[in-house]
Amino acid sequence: MGHRGFNLNLTFRPVRQAPVSLTAFCYFFACVFLLFLLFACPILAGQPLKDSLAIESIISRLQAGEKVQRQKLHDVTFSGSLYERRLKGDGEIKEEKRFDHLTHLRRDSDTVRKMDIHENYLRYFKNGKIQKDEELRKEVKNRLKKKRKGGSNNIFSPLSDAFADIHRHAYRYAYGGLTDTLVEGYICHIIEVSVNPHRKDKHEKTRIEGVYYLDTLSCRITRVDFRPAKLGGGLVFNLKEVHMTLTYNRVNEYIWLPNYFHVTGSGKAALFFSIRFEREGTYENPIINSGLPDSLFLDPISVGSL
Repeated sequence: MGHRGFNLNLTFRPVRQAPVSLTAFCYFFACVFLLFLLFACPILAGQPLKDSLAIESIISRLQAGEKVQRQKLHDVTFSGSLYERRLKGDGEIKEEKRFDHLTHLRRDSDTVRKMDIHENYLRYFKNGKIQKDEELRKEVKNRLKKKRKGGSNNIFSPLSDAFADIHRHAYRYAYGGLTDTLVEGYICHIIEVSVNPHRKDKHEKTRIEGVYYLDTLSCRITRVDFRPAKLGGGLVFNLKEVHMTLTYNRVNEYIWLPNYFHVTGSGKAALFFSIRFEREGTYENPIINSGLPDSLFLDPISVGSL
């Protein structure tokens, strides 16, 4: 009996791969780019990944706390004293002026950060001796001229601006860990802030550099040791160096306010005479949201009781 042959006819067709869609490719590229930003950028910038993440978390909490404070703080009045000293070469006091004053602040209606300021000078002492009202008025008149020329610094300009989103491109941040001791009564995060030399803009003359101490629980600023990133000068006075410290006090759950500042520096007057100086000020007994009137802020300075 014959056997029928078995005809096996197999046809092999190449398997066609499904085309990669543009959406899938973009998604893959985006994931790779995000991984690069997360891991490579902090390393290239000399910032360890864990420190970079810590800084971002601290800044985020600081911004949230400042936002709440701006919503809850409308005006505040401080009492305090301002000391201005001229120093000798060895640091000994050559001349000292002291002003007792009230400082009134009110949230500017035009912006969320700026505040209107009025200083009310009550008493003037020179080298420990109280001066006549006439002398006080002369001093205040000179201060008013400086303010109108823009030559008087405002310590109430928020130092947290260095962490504001609109300014962060201009700064570099380095995490210094936690303090070993209490700073103004708190264990603090340490963040060193420096100006990015590759990013310049119209605000570069007002930039600062220094060390920020932030409470570990609230991430609010307790102290800043800082200096101008760029020293200014002119024909009358050329500033050579300046070092500043500003401390803050917790008033309540939401509000932290400055309570002390200290400035030391040196420069040359008329390009020949070296001058060393020191300024020190206290801001105490804050009265919050008392409803300060608009008329108070028509002039930045006044003399005597209001």
